[in-house]
Amino acid sequence: MHFATPASGVPRPAEGTELVRRPTGAGYAALVPAQARVEQSIHPDGDISQLPLLDRDSGARAAAFRALRRRLAEQRNPAVILVTSAEDSEGKSTCASNLALAMAESGRHKVLLVEANLRHPSLAEMFGFEPTTCLISQLAAHREQLDAPWATTEIKAAGLHLLAVSPSADREHAALHGPSFSASVARWRLAYDYVVIDGPAILTGCDVPVIHDAVDAVVMVARSGVTHSRTIKRALAQISAEMVAGLVLMD
Repeated sequence: MHFATPASGVPRPAEGTELVRRPTGAGYAALVPAQARVEQSIHPDGDISQLPLLDRDSGARAAAFRALRRRLAEQRNPAVILVTSAEDSEGKSTCASNLALAMAESGRHKVLLVEANLRHPSLAEMFGFEPTTCLISQLAAHREQLDAPWATTEIKAAGLHLLAVSPSADREHAALHGPSFSASVARWRLAYDYVVIDGPAILTGCDVPVIHDAVDAVVMVARSGVTHSRTIKRALAQISAEMVAGLVLMD
């Protein structure tokens, strides 16, 4: 994995632009921190080859994600981070998961990993579990009752909380509702030190603009030797260049 801030061919922020934590705004002034209830705790015991941060002997791969965590901290330490890519199957879920694990591993920070790629989820399979309560149903419930508690899964080995989509859920018409999702993010940021959002690909879905408006920074993921620079440029043209913290090249 390689990290550039930003890479050649990626639009650069305007001179002097810095990443900042977005204010919640007057409309969220009455919000209280989200209530996160751990509904299940798991110890991943299957194939964790995509999660080197759970393998103490993983060496260089784990070190690369820790380096990504440090690079983001140097850029004003964004609290809510969207991890996305131009197209599908470029490694964004692997990147988001390991970044969240790297942020949580010290035990000093509360970290939430959110699966916002509703139509093509992969986190439950990656961590080897079935969510007791699917995130899709929770998002629908919070449209009606914003202050309802969130049912999370705790990855006990890392102290990480996870909101995941069930592989068995009906996902055909799943989509994010902009106002309620933004309000949920505002409450998550009050309850957690960091929120990492595993988003959909920019060019194959319509939810990235909804997520983008609620985050502090965007990490773009590309697959080395597969992703074309013109595809990245097309994707980046659809989001704010000043929000892009960098480009991660997955091997």
